[in-house]
Amino acid sequence: MVIKTIQSSQTTNIRHQILRAGQPIETCYYPNDNAPGTFHLGVFVNDELVAIGSFYSENQSDLNYKTQCRFRGIATLPEYRSQGYAYALIGFAINKIKPLGVEAIWCNARTSALGLYKKLGMKVVSDEFEIEGIGPHLVMALEL
Repeated sequence: MVIKTIQSSQTTNIRHQILRAGQPIETCYYPNDNAPGTFHLGVFVNDELVAIGSFYSENQSDLNYKTQCRFRGIATLPEYRSQGYAYALIGFAINKIKPLGVEAIWCNARTSALGLYKKLGMKVVSDEFEIEGIGPHLVMALEL
């Protein structure tokens, strides 16, 4: 396994397959994908991109931290799930942003992925809400 920075364009195929199946490809382009401070990570196994994640300098208004990083679009190809790739990817990102003075990392977590985020030590900080066409979510955060 190798984790490295990738271009936002490299996230599109996995986002579409895993996170936006059956939806238009345009739904795979997130508003801040190319904003300053944004970075995208990929997990490679035998030179194949198998997991992705995107990380943004974005504050969640309900969190009381001055500097925050939002992550979204965490996805792993089905045949590579439950092998720790998403966990390693997020841990890699935390190690990258923590020295920059980021106080907290947060996400809109699909309820189906709560186990992964709880394993990282993240806490639920919202009531459940629905993202139309995608499903139930919770805001989760981790103080760094």
